[in-house]
Amino acid sequence: MGLVAMTRDTWAFDHVDNSLASGTSFQLKALKSGTLALANAGQQLRSDRECVLAGVARDGFALYAASPKLRADREVVLESVRHCGRSLEYASEELRADREVVAAAVRQDSAALKFMAPSLRTDRGFVLAAQMNCCTAISSAGISRRSATGLAKCR
Repeated sequence: MGLVAMTRDTWAFDHVDNSLASGTSFQLKALKSGTLALANAGQQLRSDRECVLAGVARDGFALYAASPKLRADREVVLESVRHCGRSLEYASEELRADREVVAAAVRQDSAALKFMAPSLRTDRGFVLAAQMNCCTAISSAGISRRSATGLAKCR
């Protein structure tokens, strides 16, 4: 009954009996139906791969609420950045240096470049490829004009 009410009004979650709302099964159904944000889910669900994938598929920015282990899960992070490029900020350091992950994030939002690992910022070829996606990539990456010499000019 509570889940049916929540599909019509997401604020209804606040009025569901606590014993029901705190149940893992109920929260998983609520996550998948879009009526519960990952940040409001219990710690157990924020550490559950299936739940986090459901959460970031609905709202990529939800990666911030995932457990550190799942912020280091390549599939989870790729799903997240495909929906919200700036969620790269919450990915593990290793995945912020992963070319495919960063490229997916930048395709979604060029401002994601400011969250990539420093090692990629100095990779002229990578930044040039990102620039092809959007000219603002150079400034988002924090690269000075002097070090960007030879790269195409942004207008």
